Amino acid sequence: MSSTTGDPAENSDAPLRQDSLVQFRVAHLNMLQGVIGRMAGYSSGVKNFAVTIAAASLALAFDKTSDLPLWIAMAATLLLGALDAYYHFRERGFRATYERVAGEPLSKASELTIKPDYASFFGALGSVSIWSFYLPLLGVVGWLILKGLPL
Repeated sequence: MSSTTGDPAENSDAPLRQDSLVQFRVAHLNMLQGVIGRMAGYSSGVKNFAVTIAAASLALAFDKTSDLPLWIAMAATLLLGALDAYYHFRERGFRATYERVAGEPLSKASELTIKPDYASFFGALGSVSIWSFYLPLLGVVGWLILKGLPL
């Protein structure tokens, strides 16, 4: 902004000052951190919902003679596990973007794109935070289905 007229177009070709570039970088990293935090929150919410659905289905299964609630619990756990893996996949992409942006030279600080870098969905699906939660849940439901079926 020009100090004489206040017209920002007068200095549009002037390079940004170092403190402005630092402010851009901090703002960009804060935006990325906000997205990462939301993805982690969504993932946590999906896990809570998976436990709630599985527990309700298991309670119904013990109360009824049908195995249908157990099959519903199995399907819900698989679907919610896939949704959780998707959020984890997106979170990984944004974490990669965060690390890339944080390591870039300060001269690129005015580029404020919010787009995830490449991450593998199957890598996210194989993450310890996914399979260590959903595999035991599926195991319990599967065991109850097998135990409840006539042999």
